[in-house]
Amino acid sequence: MPPEHSLIEEALEFDSNVAPVPTITIETTQSLEAIIIQRIKDKKEDDSEVKIDPAEEETRKLMSSLFAKLNAVSRSEYSPKPAPKETKVISHLPSVVVEEVQPDTVADSARLAPEEIKVHFSM
Repeated sequence: MPPEHSLIEEALEFDSNVAPVPTITIETTQSLEAIIIQRIKDKKEDDSEVKIDPAEEETRKLMSSLFAKLNAVSRSEYSPKPAPKETKVISHLPSVVVEEVQPDTVADSARLAPEEIKVHFSM
């Protein structure tokens, strides 16, 4: 049995999909600083701004204007009709009939409670 934590001390070779981390040396630091200083001198530090083609910007404005007009037209065509002001439901049935839970197709014997059923057996 190998000793505990023995793999920690070993230098293993294995395949990895991750790019290796560059080693930081004085030369790499100086070259990176030189690139940064040159970009500042050339005033290229504002690369985060996205450059948009003027024709594309005009197309976007025209499309948004068109869509706004189409939305305005479609809203008036598909608006629902106004609801009637007052709706009354008049029922001249007794409340017991209206509130009946069981369906009409059930037999009368099935509608009775257990204490209401009287069964007569003849022996």
